[in-house]
Amino acid sequence: MNDHNTKYINNILDQKNLSARTRKAHILKYTRIVTFLKKNNILLINFHKIILLNPNVISSIKYFISLQSLASRDTYVSLLTTIIAPDKRNIDKNYIELKEQLTNYFYKLRTDYRGKDGQKKSKTQKDNWISYDKLVQLNKKLTKQYKQFKLNRSLLSNYSKSKTDFYKNIIEKSFFDYSFYVALNIHLKYPLRLEIGDCIICSSSDRQHLPEEEKNNNVYLVNSKKKKKTLYMGKNSRKNKMKKHFELELPVDLCNIINVYITMRNILMNPTDPTKIKHDAFLPLFFQSTKKDKFALSSGLNKNNYSKMLSRNFVKHLNKNISATLIRQITVSHFRKGEKSEKEKQELAILMNNSVEVQTKHYLKFD
Repeated sequence: MNDHNTKYINNILDQKNLSARTRKAHILKYTRIVTFLKKNNILLINFHKIILLNPNVISSIKYFISLQSLASRDTYVSLLTTIIAPDKRNIDKNYIELKEQLTNYFYKLRTDYRGKDGQKKSKTQKDNWISYDKLVQLNKKLTKQYKQFKLNRSLLSNYSKSKTDFYKNIIEKSFFDYSFYVALNIHLKYPLRLEIGDCIICSSSDRQHLPEEEKNNNVYLVNSKKKKKTLYMGKNSRKNKMKKHFELELPVDLCNIINVYITMRNILMNPTDPTKIKHDAFLPLFFQSTKKDKFALSSGLNKNNYSKMLSRNFVKHLNKNISATLIRQITVSHFRKGEKSEKEKQELAILMNNSVEVQTKHYLKFD
């Protein structure tokens, strides 16, 4: 990309007040477009000036719009129509005709791809879709497996009484698989986004003493004296910011599963005296192992690694590449079956941090 085009696209993106991550994604896509056009011997002295006059450029745009990934397609068409004529004062007949042609082409592809209102499954979604009931069956299978391993609420006392490494060996073999079990139980109950992967465990009083900025930016799983847990999502912790923080009190069965997981973590972090690891310390809920020491548990998962962890385990157990987004779509499609009151729809929309309209158009998927 020459200096002129670089300056041009930077000026466009400056006007849009984008986040650093979104801006970087747009620059990457713009660079890919320019590289593609250059390989096809389309001279790019002034990309935006010649685009209206060059049919090869229009064909290339159609190539990007027709990409299989709908997320990429949406971003490309938005970026390209921005590049074509950002200056509304200079819109001429050629631009209007081209914009109409590209828009019609794009929406035809979009309708074919996911149907009216986005409720039709894409090919990728069809290939990897699994019923909510099968996810429940997987959860029951894992529950039975961990009960056989005696990974239960008596784990700490059993471990303390044991004179062998029996429990420690089981925990070492099961810990990262059990973290998927915890995630699966969370997603079966709540269609949460990837921010749950960044969750930090702490006590209520510790969270209260945090600076307001930290409370707003993070997700906390707060332990109470009654062994209940509340999920606090800071208003800036989600991709789309919320008007205020969100609180979700977890059911007892889910709290018990998480408590077993925390006990496993404590044993791995201090095998000689697990009780020294504070139950409510500022530690991540989900961990990644270090290269040097698998059980050092030095850092938590980020959103990207959390998503990979979900996909990797779904492939392992179900031979399906189920992403965090897809499990949300499966969960919401299940939750919204039958007649739901407007109140129920609104409650689910608040949990998902979107609207009932968005929920209906983009998350309810049918064959």
